Amino acid sequence: MTKGREKVGSYLRKNWKKSALVCLLQIVEWGFQAGVQLLLMQVFDKALSLDLKAFLFWSAVDMAAWGGCFLVCYLRESAQARVVRALNNDLRHDLCCQLLQKGYQDYHKQDSGEYLSWMTNDIKQIEQLAWNPFFNCVGRASQVLWGIVVLLSLHWSLMAASLVSALIMWALPKLFEKRLEQLGGCAPSGRRRASARSRTCCPAWMCCAFLDRRGAFCAREVRPATRLSSPPATSAAAKARLTARWALSA
Repeated sequence: MTKGREKVGSYLRKNWKKSALVCLLQIVEWGFQAGVQLLLMQVFDKALSLDLKAFLFWSAVDMAAWGGCFLVCYLRESAQARVVRALNNDLRHDLCCQLLQKGYQDYHKQDSGEYLSWMTNDIKQIEQLAWNPFFNCVGRASQVLWGIVVLLSLHWSLMAASLVSALIMWALPKLFEKRLEQLGGCAPSGRRRASARSRTCCPAWMCCAFLDRRGAFCAREVRPATRLSSPPATSAAAKARLTARWALSA
């Protein structure tokens, strides 16, 4: 695991300028989003105070901030796509160098399709498990940072309340962790019993549905077992339906 992180870090350091640009754009993007929310508060405040001129002004500023946010988001996505492509190309280059260093016999120990899978599927998995999570973590950290700034700019008590609620949400699952593990261990046996019961009941239900005995089947499942006694007319009707179905199938 440590070696894998070191390899990921080495490729990111190799493309540090492009990676730093993506991280910077993510910070700016989340800053725009935090500023948009503050501007929206001003818009509502001026609307409630019936100040039309100030309302129009702050609405225009808010719309301009949204435009800037969309522009930065587009630039960040483009820069991230370029840096991910560069990282993947560096990986492919290193793989090709390793393959060229192999001897003839070592190279032909594996099929050419295996090498092709390294260059396509494995690189795609590394992209999904290494590059994208890294930039997503930077974005989440930026979101938390700007959230703290916004809360402190409004009032320090909002920040304190947020910290307390976050601690409670983190601690409550820990308190019930053992109980949830016990319930999770009991669930498979319960599912197996329910599956066995359904396999037993489904054929019986289909048979009772064919013989028009659904009510008797339900009564047997809900209440203690009772003897199913059918009147002669019902038996005759069921026998007639069975004979007709056999004739149609023949």
